[in-house]
Amino acid sequence: MDNRILFISLASGSSGNCYFLGSQDFGFLIDVGIPFRTIRKKLNECKIPLESVKAVFITHNHWDHIKSIESFSSVLHLPVYALTSVKRAICSHKCLSKIVPGEIKDLELNSPIPLEDYILTPFLVPHDSEGNCGYTIEFRERRFTLATDVGSPTEELKNLIPQSDFLVIEANHDEVMLNNGPYPPELKERVRSDKGHLSNKAVAELLDEYVTDRLTRIFLCHLSDKNNTPDLAYKTVVHTMKKQISVTILDRKETIKFTLC
Repeated sequence: MDNRILFISLASGSSGNCYFLGSQDFGFLIDVGIPFRTIRKKLNECKIPLESVKAVFITHNHWDHIKSIESFSSVLHLPVYALTSVKRAICSHKCLSKIVPGEIKDLELNSPIPLEDYILTPFLVPHDSEGNCGYTIEFRERRFTLATDVGSPTEELKNLIPQSDFLVIEANHDEVMLNNGPYPPELKERVRSDKGHLSNKAVAELLDEYVTDRLTRIFLCHLSDKNNTPDLAYKTVVHTMKKQISVTILDRKETIKFTLC
């Protein structure tokens, strides 16, 4: 059996988010915001059997991150992990009537969770939801950090970036496109607030200041389809960072697979 550690982006954006980390025989999902059948199909195309998924970790309770949570918890009976505040919001969601509190395991911020050869630790990420977290994941002497829906960079995130080998981080919008775009004023204000989403410029400046030679690859996630383009996000980050680090744009719907080690 192939024991390489893979990172697979199944979808990334406001229409749905889902990521796989693991090998062909053992792994887990971070967020399940796309249809269950789509998740199964995309994993099969990457030669990852659905049976290899042993757990699901949720960042927050917005629909584009939890759409298929019933299928994994109530049908497949896989352990689903979420912060207590996120769990409470999920269980009260009117579209998730089959979810019961006992099917979701409570996470505490900064408390490590061992899962086979992985150690996952949730950390606080500011966003306008009932709790929101990113994850830092340790395996094979490497560290993988994921931070999506980031209203503003915290000191904790700033400390995690130079300690990471791989980083998935939001580059949601271009500031000019947002200002001139179709969103109503209140939605524009929500996006640019410190509990909204990171702009290309904000994440570029953050990375320029905090990346080190340890970081080998950056994945830019959760790009807006109306207020951003992959080319804009890529150029803003690459042209701002002084260090030359490989940058990959995670597509909204296209599956992207990368071998970590």
